[in-house]
Amino acid sequence: MHTSSIPMRLTLLAFCCSMGSPAWAATAAASQQDGPMVLGETDISADKADPHALPPVYAGGQVARGGQLGVLGNADIMDVPFTMTSYTEQLIEDQQAEDIGDVLLNDASVRQSSGYANASKIFVIRGLKLTTDDISYNGLYGVLPRQIISTDALERVEVFKGPNAFINGVTPTGSGIGGGVNLQPKRAQDTPTRRFTTDISSDGRIGEHLDLGQRFGEGNRFGARLNLSQREGETGVEDEEHRSKLFALGLDYRGDNFRLSGDFAYQKQRINQSRNTVFVGSGLTRVPH
Repeated sequence: MHTSSIPMRLTLLAFCCSMGSPAWAATAAASQQDGPMVLGETDISADKADPHALPPVYAGGQVARGGQLGVLGNADIMDVPFTMTSYTEQLIEDQQAEDIGDVLLNDASVRQSSGYANASKIFVIRGLKLTTDDISYNGLYGVLPRQIISTDALERVEVFKGPNAFINGVTPTGSGIGGGVNLQPKRAQDTPTRRFTTDISSDGRIGEHLDLGQRFGEGNRFGARLNLSQREGETGVEDEEHRSKLFALGLDYRGDNFRLSGDFAYQKQRINQSRNTVFVGSGLTRVPH
């Protein structure tokens, strides 16, 4: 009986020794941390967003993260409780969009219709009409052509869906209740712009577009952006001819505490032998015999 208890006592002694080792190690570590703890340096830096700069673009460059929201200024779409899609100059070039109607075809909430007895375009946002008279240019109403608006001098086409009058103010003719469209003109970039493009469409309709931009002066504070374009020829409709000319000059000054910009543009559109649109009046309740 006495010989069988010796291994048990040795086992208990070994277990007690193993339990004491971690306790001694913890005591030794605590004694080493009695002094002050020194942490390494941590650098935190951030760039203040420029309230006048256009919001950055997503990957691919065709859609931006935000746009101009009236009284809210340039805002990120993630920071406002409204819906906006901002199409960029890159999308206009990739899709060869000639007017804003070609750009708005990308938005499922926007439909395009024809004007009354003319070649103008009317847009329907969320089922409510928006005329070209009520499209803003850099946030300002009443300065755009009434029928067809070229994209050659535009940097962004911003589509707002929601309470347009609350954000951007009441439109001149009262349309745009379900949303609005704002056009941002091209500005000179930090890197020079030198671009000349040609295109041909439909039945031999040929076009040329020249885009020049440059910043100069101390700190590149002054900028100029010039766009010239012309297209002429027959369209896909037999005997219909479409001629367009555009001149646009954008000037801006970027100071430390002062900014100034101005836009000078001229556009002429001429369509010969166009097809008129026939509308059915609301008073017609049945098909006449």
